[in-house]
Amino acid sequence: MSITKKNPIIIYLVLMSLIVGVGTAAASSTLKEKVQELAEKLSATTSGKVIGVENGIVYMNLGEKDSIHQGSMFEVVRLGDVIMLDNKAYYKEQPVGIVKVIRVRKNLSFAKVVKQVSLIAKNDKVYQINSLRPDKSAENVTANSTDQKPNASATVEEIERFVDTGKISKIALIEFGYNGNFNSMTRNIYESLSVALIQKGFQVVERSKLDQILKEQKLGTTGLIDTSTAQKIGKLMGSNVVVLGSLSDMGNVLAIRARMVDVEKGVALTAAEVTVEKTPDVQSLLQQNVQGGDSTLAVTTNTRQTSRKRKKAPNKKLVKEYDGFRFELQGCEKSGTTVQCNYYITSLTEDKDLKIYGDSIFVDDFGNRFRANKVQLANFSFKRGWEDKVGLIQDVKTHASLIFSGVSKNATIAPLVELQCRTNDRFAIQFRKVPLTEK
Repeated sequence: MSITKKNPIIIYLVLMSLIVGVGTAAASSTLKEKVQELAEKLSATTSGKVIGVENGIVYMNLGEKDSIHQGSMFEVVRLGDVIMLDNKAYYKEQPVGIVKVIRVRKNLSFAKVVKQVSLIAKNDKVYQINSLRPDKSAENVTANSTDQKPNASATVEEIERFVDTGKISKIALIEFGYNGNFNSMTRNIYESLSVALIQKGFQVVERSKLDQILKEQKLGTTGLIDTSTAQKIGKLMGSNVVVLGSLSDMGNVLAIRARMVDVEKGVALTAAEVTVEKTPDVQSLLQQNVQGGDSTLAVTTNTRQTSRKRKKAPNKKLVKEYDGFRFELQGCEKSGTTVQCNYYITSLTEDKDLKIYGDSIFVDDFGNRFRANKVQLANFSFKRGWEDKVGLIQDVKTHASLIFSGVSKNATIAPLVELQCRTNDRFAIQFRKVPLTEK
Protein backbone atom coordinates (compact mmCIF):
# COMPACT_ATOMS: atom_id res chain seq x y z
CA MET A 1 0.00 0.00 0.00
CA SER A 2 1.32 3.47 -0.85
CA ILE A 3 2.46 5.99 1.74
CA THR A 4 -0.18 8.44 0.45
CA LYS A 5 -3.04 6.12 1.33
CA LYS A 6 -1.50 4.95 4.54
CA ASN A 7 -0.29 8.31 5.95
CA PRO A 8 -1.98 11.30 4.24
CA ILE A 9 -0.84 13.54 7.09
CA ILE A 10 2.77 13.06 6.00
CA ILE A 11 1.99 14.39 2.53
CA TYR A 12 0.25 17.40 4.07
CA LEU A 13 3.24 18.21 6.27
CA VAL A 14 5.65 17.84 3.37
CA LEU A 15 3.55 20.21 1.22
CA MET A 16 3.34 22.77 4.05
CA SER A 17 7.09 22.66 4.58
CA LEU A 18 7.62 23.25 0.85
CA ILE A 19 5.25 26.24 0.90
CA VAL A 20 7.01 27.72 3.93
CA GLY A 21 10.37 27.12 2.27
CA VAL A 22 9.28 28.94 -0.87
CA GLY A 23 8.02 31.89 1.21
CA THR A 24 11.26 32.08 3.19
CA ALA A 25 13.32 31.88 -0.01
CA ALA A 26 11.27 34.73 -1.52
CA ALA A 27 11.78 36.86 1.59
CA SER A 28 15.51 36.09 1.50
CA SER A 29 15.70 37.07 -2.17
CA THR A 30 13.88 40.37 -1.56
CA LEU A 31 16.07 41.13 1.44
CA LYS A 32 19.22 40.42 -0.55
CA GLU A 33 18.08 42.85 -3.27
CA LYS A 34 17.39 45.55 -0.68
CA VAL A 35 20.78 45.05 0.97
CA GLN A 36 22.42 45.26 -2.46
CA GLU A 37 20.61 48.58 -2.96
CA LEU A 38 21.89 49.72 0.44
CA ALA A 39 25.47 48.86 -0.54
CA GLU A 40 25.05 50.80 -3.80
CA LYS A 41 23.84 53.87 -1.92
CA LEU A 42 26.62 53.67 0.68
CA SER A 43 29.36 53.46 -1.93
CA ALA A 44 27.78 55.84 -4.44
CA THR A 45 29.54 59.08 -5.29
CA THR A 46 27.43 62.12 -4.46
CA SER A 47 27.47 64.56 -7.36
CA GLY A 48 26.13 68.04 -8.03
CA LYS A 49 27.18 71.26 -9.64
CA VAL A 50 28.62 74.68 -8.90
CA ILE A 51 25.80 77.22 -8.88
CA GLY A 52 27.99 80.25 -8.31
CA VAL A 53 31.41 81.58 -7.30
CA GLU A 54 31.77 84.85 -5.41
CA ASN A 55 34.64 86.34 -3.38
CA GLY A 56 36.45 83.03 -3.30
CA ILE A 57 33.40 81.08 -2.06
CA VAL A 58 32.18 78.19 -4.22
CA TYR A 59 28.43 77.56 -3.92
CA MET A 60 27.16 74.02 -4.62
CA ASN A 61 23.60 72.65 -4.94
CA LEU A 62 24.22 69.99 -2.27
CA GLY A 63 23.41 70.30 1.42
CA GLU A 64 22.19 68.56 4.57
CA LYS A 65 19.58 66.61 2.60
CA ASP A 66 22.47 64.99 0.71
CA SER A 67 24.37 64.15 3.96
CA ILE A 68 27.01 66.80 3.22
CA HIS A 69 28.84 68.08 6.29
CA GLN A 70 31.51 70.63 7.11
CA GLY A 71 34.85 69.29 5.91
CA SER A 72 33.45 67.28 2.99
CA MET A 73 35.80 67.31 0.00
CA PHE A 74 34.77 67.55 -3.67
CA GLU A 75 36.53 67.12 -6.99
CA VAL A 76 35.49 69.81 -9.48
CA VAL A 77 35.48 68.96 -13.19
CA ARG A 78 34.46 70.79 -16.37
CA LEU A 79 32.38 68.96 -18.93
CA GLY A 80 33.78 68.87 -22.46
CA ASP A 81 32.88 67.24 -25.75
CA VAL A 82 30.21 64.58 -26.03
CA ILE A 83 31.29 60.94 -26.42
CA MET A 84 28.78 58.41 -27.79
CA LEU A 85 28.91 54.89 -26.34
CA ASP A 86 26.20 52.27 -26.96
CA ASN A 87 23.91 55.02 -28.22
CA LYS A 88 24.32 56.93 -24.97
CA ALA A 89 25.90 60.37 -24.64
CA TYR A 90 28.75 60.92 -22.18
CA TYR A 91 30.89 63.98 -21.58
CA LYS A 92 34.65 64.29 -21.40
CA GLU A 93 35.69 65.64 -18.01
CA GLN A 94 38.60 67.99 -17.38
CA PRO A 95 39.80 68.24 -13.73
CA VAL A 96 39.48 71.83 -12.46
CA GLY A 97 40.18 71.61 -8.74
CA ILE A 98 39.41 70.39 -5.23
CA VAL A 99 37.15 72.24 -2.78
CA LYS A 100 36.39 71.80 0.92
CA VAL A 101 32.98 72.53 2.47
CA ILE A 102 33.05 75.18 5.22
CA ARG A 103 29.31 75.70 5.80
CA VAL A 104 26.21 73.62 5.09
CA ARG A 105 22.53 74.50 4.72
CA LYS A 106 19.55 72.28 3.88
CA ASN A 107 19.94 72.50 0.07
CA LEU A 108 23.20 74.42 -0.26
CA SER A 109 26.83 74.25 0.79
CA PHE A 110 29.69 76.75 0.77
CA ALA A 111 33.24 75.66 -0.05
CA LYS A 112 36.77 77.04 -0.38
CA VAL A 113 39.37 76.06 -2.93
CA VAL A 114 42.06 73.62 -1.81
CA LYS A 115 43.71 73.00 -5.21
CA GLN A 116 42.88 74.18 -8.71
CA VAL A 117 44.13 73.87 -12.26
CA SER A 118 42.01 76.79 -13.48
CA LEU A 119 39.39 79.08 -11.96
CA ILE A 120 36.26 77.24 -10.88
CA ALA A 121 33.14 78.51 -12.64
CA LYS A 122 29.36 78.22 -12.51
CA ASN A 123 27.97 74.92 -13.90
CA ASP A 124 31.20 72.99 -13.23
CA LYS A 125 30.33 69.49 -11.99
CA VAL A 126 31.35 68.31 -8.50
CA TYR A 127 31.91 64.78 -7.15
CA GLN A 128 32.23 64.08 -3.44
CA ILE A 129 35.55 62.47 -2.56
CA ASN A 130 34.67 59.57 -0.24
CA SER A 131 38.29 58.85 0.54
CA LEU A 132 40.32 59.41 3.67
CA ARG A 133 43.29 61.68 4.15
CA PRO A 134 44.92 63.79 6.89
CA ASP A 135 43.79 66.77 4.80
CA LYS A 136 46.92 68.82 5.62
CA SER A 137 46.71 70.50 2.24
CA ALA A 138 43.48 72.13 3.38
CA GLU A 139 44.66 73.36 6.79
CA ASN A 140 44.90 76.98 5.68
CA VAL A 141 41.44 77.03 4.13
CA THR A 142 39.12 78.85 6.54
CA ALA A 143 35.78 80.55 6.41
CA ASN A 144 37.48 83.92 6.81
CA SER A 145 39.73 83.75 3.75
CA THR A 146 38.23 85.40 0.67
CA ASP A 147 40.73 84.85 -2.10
CA GLN A 148 41.81 81.90 -4.17
CA LYS A 149 45.43 81.71 -3.00
CA PRO A 150 48.27 81.25 -5.49
CA ASN A 151 49.55 78.22 -3.54
CA ALA A 152 46.25 76.48 -4.32
CA SER A 153 47.25 76.13 -7.96
CA ALA A 154 48.01 72.61 -9.13
CA THR A 155 48.49 70.43 -12.18
CA VAL A 156 45.98 67.89 -13.46
CA GLU A 157 48.28 65.11 -12.26
CA GLU A 158 48.34 66.56 -8.72
CA ILE A 159 44.56 66.74 -8.65
CA GLU A 160 44.28 63.10 -9.74
CA ARG A 161 46.83 62.00 -7.14
CA PHE A 162 44.94 63.90 -4.46
CA VAL A 163 41.70 62.10 -5.36
CA ASP A 164 43.41 58.68 -5.40
CA THR A 165 45.31 59.20 -2.12
CA GLY A 166 43.88 57.67 1.02
CA LYS A 167 41.07 55.64 -0.51
CA ILE A 168 39.13 53.30 1.74
CA SER A 169 41.35 50.27 2.38
CA LYS A 170 39.49 48.18 4.97
CA ILE A 171 35.93 48.24 6.33
CA ALA A 172 34.78 47.05 9.75
CA LEU A 173 31.13 46.07 9.34
CA ILE A 174 29.15 45.96 12.59
CA GLU A 175 25.91 43.99 12.79
CA PHE A 176 22.91 46.32 12.86
CA GLY A 177 20.70 46.14 15.95
CA TYR A 178 16.91 45.88 16.10
CA ASN A 179 15.47 47.39 19.30
CA GLY A 180 18.86 46.84 20.92
CA ASN A 181 18.92 43.15 19.99
CA PHE A 182 20.26 40.85 17.27
CA ASN A 183 18.21 38.19 15.49
CA SER A 184 18.05 36.11 12.31
CA MET A 185 17.14 39.19 10.27
CA THR A 186 20.09 41.27 11.49
CA ARG A 187 22.46 38.37 10.81
CA ASN A 188 21.11 37.90 7.28
CA ILE A 189 21.58 41.61 6.62
CA TYR A 190 25.13 41.46 7.97
CA GLU A 191 26.11 38.53 5.75
CA SER A 192 24.45 39.98 2.62
CA LEU A 193 25.94 43.44 3.12
CA SER A 194 29.38 41.96 3.74
CA VAL A 195 29.20 40.05 0.43
CA ALA A 196 27.86 43.11 -1.43
CA LEU A 197 30.69 45.35 -0.16
CA ILE A 198 33.34 42.76 -1.07
CA GLN A 199 31.85 42.46 -4.56
CA LYS A 200 32.21 46.24 -4.90
CA GLY A 201 35.94 45.94 -4.26
CA PHE A 202 36.14 46.72 -0.54
CA GLN A 203 38.10 44.66 1.95
CA VAL A 204 35.86 43.69 4.89
CA VAL A 205 37.26 42.60 8.27
CA GLU A 206 36.51 38.94 9.09
CA ARG A 207 33.50 38.39 11.35
CA SER A 208 35.49 36.24 13.80
CA LYS A 209 37.98 39.07 14.40
CA LEU A 210 35.14 41.56 14.83
CA ASP A 211 33.35 39.32 17.36
CA GLN A 212 36.55 38.97 19.34
CA ILE A 213 37.05 42.74 19.55
CA LEU A 214 33.41 43.36 20.48
CA LYS A 215 33.61 40.71 23.20
CA GLU A 216 36.85 42.12 24.61
CA GLN A 217 35.40 45.64 24.65
CA LYS A 218 32.08 44.35 26.08
CA LEU A 219 30.16 45.76 23.12
CA GLY A 220 28.82 42.54 21.64
CA THR A 221 25.27 42.76 23.02
CA THR A 222 24.44 46.44 22.95
CA GLY A 223 23.00 46.57 19.43
CA LEU A 224 23.55 50.34 19.48
CA ILE A 225 27.01 51.79 18.83
CA ASP A 226 27.71 55.50 18.58
CA THR A 227 30.31 57.24 16.42
CA SER A 228 32.98 57.52 19.13
CA THR A 229 32.71 53.79 19.91
CA ALA A 230 32.85 52.99 16.19
CA GLN A 231 36.09 54.98 15.94
CA LYS A 232 37.58 52.94 18.78
CA ILE A 233 36.56 49.64 17.18
CA GLY A 234 37.90 50.71 13.79
CA LYS A 235 41.29 51.62 15.22
CA LEU A 236 41.52 48.34 17.16
CA MET A 237 40.75 46.40 13.99
CA GLY A 238 43.10 48.34 11.73
CA SER A 239 40.29 49.61 9.48
CA ASN A 240 39.88 53.19 8.33
CA VAL A 241 36.11 52.98 7.87
CA VAL A 242 33.34 51.47 10.02
CA VAL A 243 29.87 50.72 8.67
CA LEU A 244 27.17 50.74 11.32
CA GLY A 245 23.41 51.12 11.34
CA SER A 246 20.07 50.01 12.71
CA LEU A 247 16.69 48.50 11.90
CA SER A 248 13.57 50.52 12.81
CA ASP A 249 9.86 49.79 12.66
CA MET A 250 8.02 52.22 10.38
CA GLY A 251 4.47 50.85 10.36
CA ASN A 252 4.14 48.24 7.64
CA VAL A 253 7.79 48.50 6.62
CA LEU A 254 11.16 47.98 8.24
CA ALA A 255 13.71 50.76 7.70
CA ILE A 256 17.35 49.63 7.34
CA ARG A 257 19.64 52.61 7.94
CA ALA A 258 23.42 52.60 7.57
CA ARG A 259 26.30 55.03 7.56
CA MET A 260 29.97 54.79 6.66
CA VAL A 261 32.10 56.48 9.35
CA ASP A 262 35.63 57.81 8.88
CA VAL A 263 37.60 56.29 11.78
CA GLU A 264 40.18 59.11 11.87
CA LYS A 265 37.78 62.07 11.79
CA GLY A 266 34.69 60.52 13.36
CA VAL A 267 32.37 61.85 10.65
CA ALA A 268 30.00 60.02 8.32
CA LEU A 269 31.25 59.79 4.76
CA THR A 270 27.93 58.52 3.42
CA ALA A 271 24.54 57.49 4.80
CA ALA A 272 21.78 55.41 3.23
CA GLU A 273 18.36 53.94 3.94
CA VAL A 274 16.18 51.26 2.36
CA THR A 275 12.84 49.83 3.46
CA VAL A 276 11.60 46.24 3.48
CA GLU A 277 7.94 45.27 3.64
CA LYS A 278 7.12 43.55 6.94
CA THR A 279 5.73 40.34 5.49
CA PRO A 280 5.03 37.38 7.79
CA ASP A 281 8.39 35.89 6.76
CA VAL A 282 10.25 39.09 7.66
CA GLN A 283 8.45 39.30 11.01
CA SER A 284 9.37 35.68 11.63
CA LEU A 285 13.07 36.41 11.01
CA LEU A 286 12.90 39.32 13.46
CA GLN A 287 11.65 36.96 16.16
CA GLN A 288 14.10 34.11 15.55
CA ASN A 289 17.32 33.60 17.54
CA VAL A 290 17.01 36.87 19.47
CA GLN A 291 20.18 37.65 21.43
CA GLY A 292 21.71 40.56 23.29
CA GLY A 293 20.21 43.95 24.02
CA ASP A 294 19.28 45.68 27.24
CA SER A 295 17.76 43.11 29.53
CA THR A 296 15.24 43.81 32.26
CA LEU A 297 15.79 42.49 35.75
CA ALA A 298 15.23 38.76 35.96
CA VAL A 299 12.22 37.63 37.99
CA THR A 300 13.28 35.32 40.81
CA THR A 301 11.27 33.24 43.27
CA ASN A 302 12.23 35.72 45.98
CA THR A 303 9.79 38.53 45.10
CA ARG A 304 10.88 40.69 48.02
CA GLN A 305 14.52 40.62 46.85
CA THR A 306 13.52 41.31 43.22
CA SER A 307 11.40 44.28 44.24
CA ARG A 308 14.26 45.74 46.25
CA LYS A 309 16.67 45.41 43.30
CA ARG A 310 14.24 47.05 40.92
CA LYS A 311 13.99 50.10 43.14
CA LYS A 312 17.75 50.57 43.14
CA ALA A 313 18.46 49.78 39.49
CA PRO A 314 17.94 52.44 36.77
CA ASN A 315 15.28 51.77 34.16
CA LYS A 316 17.52 50.83 31.25
CA LYS A 317 14.58 50.81 28.86
CA LEU A 318 14.11 54.58 29.29
CA VAL A 319 17.77 55.55 28.76
CA LYS A 320 19.55 55.32 25.39
CA GLU A 321 22.98 56.55 24.30
CA TYR A 322 23.82 57.25 20.68
CA ASP A 323 26.31 59.37 18.71
CA GLY A 324 27.63 61.09 21.83
CA PHE A 325 24.18 61.86 23.29
CA ARG A 326 22.25 60.39 26.22
CA PHE A 327 18.46 60.34 25.81
CA GLU A 328 16.40 59.89 29.00
CA LEU A 329 12.65 59.51 28.58
CA GLN A 330 11.08 60.92 31.76
CA GLY A 331 7.62 59.74 30.84
CA CYS A 332 4.56 60.43 28.70
CA GLU A 333 1.62 62.31 30.23
CA LYS A 334 -1.93 62.13 28.83
CA SER A 335 -4.50 64.90 29.12
CA GLY A 336 -7.67 64.09 27.21
CA THR A 337 -6.54 63.21 23.69
CA THR A 338 -3.16 64.96 23.98
CA VAL A 339 0.06 63.24 25.04
CA GLN A 340 3.28 65.02 26.03
CA CYS A 341 6.51 63.01 26.20
CA ASN A 342 9.31 64.60 28.22
CA TYR A 343 13.03 63.94 27.87
CA TYR A 344 16.39 64.98 29.21
CA ILE A 345 19.08 65.01 26.52
CA THR A 346 22.79 65.34 27.34
CA SER A 347 25.73 65.80 24.99
CA LEU A 348 28.44 63.57 26.48
CA THR A 349 31.59 64.45 24.51
CA GLU A 350 31.43 68.09 23.37
CA ASP A 351 29.19 71.07 22.69
CA LYS A 352 27.06 69.77 19.85
CA ASP A 353 24.05 70.73 17.70
CA LEU A 354 20.95 68.54 17.68
CA LYS A 355 17.72 68.72 15.69
CA ILE A 356 14.53 66.87 16.70
CA TYR A 357 11.97 66.37 13.95
CA GLY A 358 8.21 66.66 14.19
CA ASP A 359 8.22 63.38 12.23
CA SER A 360 8.96 61.68 15.56
CA ILE A 361 6.48 58.87 16.19
CA PHE A 362 4.07 57.92 18.97
CA VAL A 363 2.13 54.63 18.73
CA ASP A 364 -0.75 53.93 21.13
CA ASP A 365 -1.89 50.50 22.35
CA PHE A 366 -4.48 50.34 19.56
CA GLY A 367 -1.77 50.51 16.89
CA ASN A 368 -2.55 54.11 15.88
CA ARG A 369 0.46 56.18 14.82
CA PHE A 370 0.88 59.91 15.46
CA ARG A 371 3.41 62.57 14.46
CA ALA A 372 4.42 65.36 16.84
CA ASN A 373 2.48 68.61 16.49
CA LYS A 374 5.07 70.53 18.47
CA VAL A 375 8.71 70.01 19.43
CA GLN A 376 10.46 71.86 22.23
CA LEU A 377 14.22 71.65 22.85
CA ALA A 378 15.61 73.86 25.62
CA ASN A 379 13.67 77.15 25.26
CA PHE A 380 13.11 76.74 21.52
CA SER A 381 9.71 75.59 20.19
CA PHE A 382 9.10 74.33 16.66
CA LYS A 383 6.09 73.22 14.67
CA ARG A 384 6.47 70.21 12.38
CA GLY A 385 8.28 71.22 9.21
CA TRP A 386 9.99 74.23 10.81
CA GLU A 387 12.50 72.47 13.07
CA ASP A 388 16.06 73.73 13.45
CA LYS A 389 19.22 72.64 15.24
CA VAL A 390 19.81 73.70 18.84
CA GLY A 391 23.23 73.81 20.46
CA LEU A 392 23.62 71.54 23.51
CA ILE A 393 26.36 72.22 26.05
CA GLN A 394 28.49 69.26 27.07
CA ASP A 395 27.33 67.46 30.25
CA VAL A 396 24.30 69.74 30.70
CA LYS A 397 20.90 68.01 30.84
CA THR A 398 18.64 69.79 28.37
CA HIS A 399 14.87 69.40 28.56
CA ALA A 400 12.93 68.36 25.46
CA SER A 401 9.27 67.58 24.91
CA LEU A 402 7.03 66.41 22.08
CA ILE A 403 3.26 66.87 21.93
CA PHE A 404 0.99 64.44 20.08
CA SER A 405 -2.72 65.14 19.47
CA GLY A 406 -5.69 62.92 18.68
CA VAL A 407 -4.67 60.00 20.89
CA SER A 408 -7.50 57.78 22.17
CA LYS A 409 -8.72 58.66 25.68
CA ASN A 410 -8.60 54.95 26.47
CA ALA A 411 -4.90 54.57 25.61
CA THR A 412 -2.85 53.34 28.58
CA ILE A 413 0.55 52.49 27.07
CA ALA A 414 2.76 53.42 24.13
CA PRO A 415 4.24 50.30 22.48
CA LEU A 416 6.63 52.63 20.60
CA VAL A 417 7.89 56.18 21.11
CA GLU A 418 10.50 57.19 18.53
CA LEU A 419 12.60 60.35 18.37
CA GLN A 420 13.74 61.33 14.88
CA CYS A 421 16.96 63.34 15.27
CA ARG A 422 19.87 64.75 13.28
CA THR A 423 23.42 65.87 14.05
CA ASN A 424 25.45 65.28 10.89
CA ASP A 425 23.21 62.36 9.96
CA ARG A 426 19.62 61.49 10.69
CA PHE A 427 18.93 58.72 13.22
CA ALA A 428 16.12 57.35 15.38
CA ILE A 429 15.97 56.65 19.13
CA GLN A 430 13.25 54.19 20.16
CA PHE A 431 11.60 53.46 23.50
CA ARG A 432 9.22 50.53 23.98
CA LYS A 433 6.21 49.85 26.22
CA VAL A 434 6.10 53.33 27.76
CA PRO A 435 3.23 53.67 30.29
CA LEU A 436 0.95 56.70 29.97
CA THR A 437 0.21 58.69 33.14
CA GLU A 438 -2.76 61.04 33.59
CA LYS A 439 -1.75 64.68 33.75
